Amino acid sequence: MLKQDCSEKYLKDFLSLAGQWAFLQSSSIVRLYGIAFTSGISLVSEYVTLGPLDQYLREKKGIVKTVDLIEAASSLASALWHLTENNIVHGKIRCRKLLVSLHDENSFTVKLADPGIHTEYISSEVHWIPVECYSKLDYAKHSIEADVWAFGTTLWEIFMYGEEIKPTDHGQAMRFYLSGKRLPQPQSCSNELYGLMKECWDIDPHKRKKPQAIMRDVSQILYQVYNSRRTHSYHKVFSKTAVTASSNSLCSFNTETTTVQCTEEFPCTSGTSSRAVSECSVTLSGGHSQSWLLGSQDLEDAEDVDICDMSNIFPNLNISTATTSLDSLNSMLSIFELDGNCNVVLQGRIGQGFYGEVYKGTLEYIDGEDKEPRKVAVKKLKATAKSSCLQDFEREINIMKALEHPNIVSILGVLREPEISLVMEFVPHGSLQSYLKINKERLEEPQLLKYALDIAEGMDYLGKKSIVHRDLAARNILVVDENLVKISDFGLAQVMGTNDYYILKTPNRELPIKWYAPESLRDGKFSVRSDVWSYGVTLCEMFNYGEEPNLTIPEEEMEGPQQQILLQALEKGARFPCPPKCSNAIYVRIIRPCWQAESHLRPPFCKLIEEVKDLLNN
Repeated sequence: MLKQDCSEKYLKDFLSLAGQWAFLQSSSIVRLYGIAFTSGISLVSEYVTLGPLDQYLREKKGIVKTVDLIEAASSLASALWHLTENNIVHGKIRCRKLLVSLHDENSFTVKLADPGIHTEYISSEVHWIPVECYSKLDYAKHSIEADVWAFGTTLWEIFMYGEEIKPTDHGQAMRFYLSGKRLPQPQSCSNELYGLMKECWDIDPHKRKKPQAIMRDVSQILYQVYNSRRTHSYHKVFSKTAVTASSNSLCSFNTETTTVQCTEEFPCTSGTSSRAVSECSVTLSGGHSQSWLLGSQDLEDAEDVDICDMSNIFPNLNISTATTSLDSLNSMLSIFELDGNCNVVLQGRIGQGFYGEVYKGTLEYIDGEDKEPRKVAVKKLKATAKSSCLQDFEREINIMKALEHPNIVSILGVLREPEISLVMEFVPHGSLQSYLKINKERLEEPQLLKYALDIAEGMDYLGKKSIVHRDLAARNILVVDENLVKISDFGLAQVMGTNDYYILKTPNRELPIKWYAPESLRDGKFSVRSDVWSYGVTLCEMFNYGEEPNLTIPEEEMEGPQQQILLQALEKGARFPCPPKCSNAIYVRIIRPCWQAESHLRPPFCKLIEEVKDLLNN
């Protein structure tokens, strides 16, 4: 509310602020709903329940994880980019201007509040003011580059858990920054993030990191940890003997004995790359040796960090000079020998599937100085996996050996020691599920349709190879860039028999039932047509920006196993509704037809490809 005695002096600024903020619509920015003129003039804004971030971090330091800090940084980066796109300079980006709206096991959501009415900067704010504004501090309220500098300092505050910078002589602080020195690396901050901070503090404003690049880099770091803490939607399915309440339950099955026969040669990496190609030999499961081509890729080394002596300027700061990397979040670093010429260095966990965990890694060539290390993804069995999972893992490897398609993740090698591991291409932007959530503010329908086309083309290829995926979902689609996605995680995949379907043989295992067709829930029957059903659910997720779809089921029908509840609802005709931001044309022409109760009435993937292309072109 604008104070009565300030009304005449600041009314114009107050209304100007309201005019700017009223048109901002971002999940990372506190929403302004309007202006109230009763008993003075007030801005009516969204209520953010958990208060200022700096205070929250100080009070809840014991329960706030490093991944929470990274998610907060991602929200701030998104807010900065959104402001820049609307030609708005915030001028007061500070940790205290971020408000915490949600904190639970899987999410830490913060929002940037408005800057308030600007009067003038005080000397203690010099840490958020770039060096080019030292002659006149007020220049900072008109400069996007100044907002970028303030972003860097606010990021530093976040990783210091909101610890206050004590009052110091501002002249001495200015000389400190003018000399090229910067705030030291917080203990909880990775080299990669600290390097980003320093790019925001570049002495030359024209060389300073741009907001879009900041959002890209922070999002990339978040991708690496987002999947590792997310709970996936797998539920146990039960045999008929385990569920007596209905005759529509899964049949009783024998133990699984499916064997995959691969007659094709092992594919090398995509031939579309123009990078140098080098040869590496690895041992296959049959004990023989085969030569695979591995394309070189650049390895982005973390920037060397210079820790400055800050004791004279900031005597009250408790800063450790020890550095940590993002990979230490997962407490895992080891080197596996691929063969005599190659090592795979395993780093942090970046995701998990049905029975396996996926780690980021680097393929290093021991000899040959001209061969650059290559980023890879390495999948290995979970430590808690049952012995039966080894057979599943072997089957996954054998299936992936037979696949070569631009919309399917490529396999590069297999490690047998010290434990069996699958070495795959590294897809930089992580799962589509997390990508959608993080980038929902800037994703538009044509880009999502392109992703829908990529998935359909990959699934059409699998169908022609007589492979049923059985776990098609946004969490198992990986984002290469803005124009390309790839299908991954073949942990549940099976080769179909001569009857063009596969019958589940293992009862009481966890499966992603929300994505399953009625015949899969009822009879354990899987085919390309059940994958079409899953494709419809995946598109529903995609156009809902990573949120799982939900059926509206009456409360009196919510008793019993999840599998049974879902099956009964589907057999009564219930279907997932059209996502709020999905056009009717997409829902009616692509998504809804995938959910025909009679599987033979569902469109094949080749038909879905035609429909998506038509929507893209029109």
